[in-house]
Amino acid sequence: RRLSKDFPDIRIEGCSGGGGRFDLGMLYFIPQIWCSDNTDAMARLRIQHGTSLLYPAQCVGSHYSVVPNHVTQLWTRSRTRAFVAMCGTFGYELDPTLVSEKESSQIMQHIQVFKSIRNIIHKGNLYRLWSPFNTGFCSWLYVRDHSSSNSMHSTGQEAVVFIFNNTDNFWSSLVPRLRLRGLKPDAKYKILEPIPNTLNRIPANLQVVRTIKPMFLMGEKVVFMHGSTLMNAGIPVHFLTRDDCFMLHLVEVPEQEIDLN
Repeated sequence: RRLSKDFPDIRIEGCSGGGGRFDLGMLYFIPQIWCSDNTDAMARLRIQHGTSLLYPAQCVGSHYSVVPNHVTQLWTRSRTRAFVAMCGTFGYELDPTLVSEKESSQIMQHIQVFKSIRNIIHKGNLYRLWSPFNTGFCSWLYVRDHSSSNSMHSTGQEAVVFIFNNTDNFWSSLVPRLRLRGLKPDAKYKILEPIPNTLNRIPANLQVVRTIKPMFLMGEKVVFMHGSTLMNAGIPVHFLTRDDCFMLHLVEVPEQEIDLN
């Protein structure tokens, strides 16, 4: 109490550690708590999904860390580590002097994108679409209605959906369509993918390769769909690797701005 009162401009993070100090009592004094020392993105899917049942994303300490992970010794793609961390406070746990030029560029992109969507994640409603405890997939949807807030942003809804794979079964099993929730059925949404995939599959031999051309989940850089379609027909998801993932940004579009017909 004394520290938070005497130093109100310093952000203090609590630590759950082994003492289980991730509780509402601590959040009365500090804005966020370190969720787990296990920063492996694949392990964090379950950790953060469970934590989200009680605590909002803005208080869940979640970092992008180096690979191989210091706890699991597993390698996970940069984009996947970033997306998982974005579903919490989002930070970096690494030595910047050891980061390659390529990864540094990726990190700059991650930060820029996160700044554009963090208010949706931290102030929106969370919908747990796929549970990592029930399936090998995980998906979290954050929806914010600007018309009911004091935001200076244009009125209407904005949403961000994260989609993760964490199983080898995607190779032989059909991934179900992802049906969104919390949208307006009659509204039209502009769907963007700020950080598209850099992987593609060669049809001839099914080999997964890196590509310079951005690969969009929806097939195009910008797609327009009705809320009813997104919630009933859903989004087709095609994973290419065990640690594959996607992030889509949805913006409600005024009726007069676009004609889907």
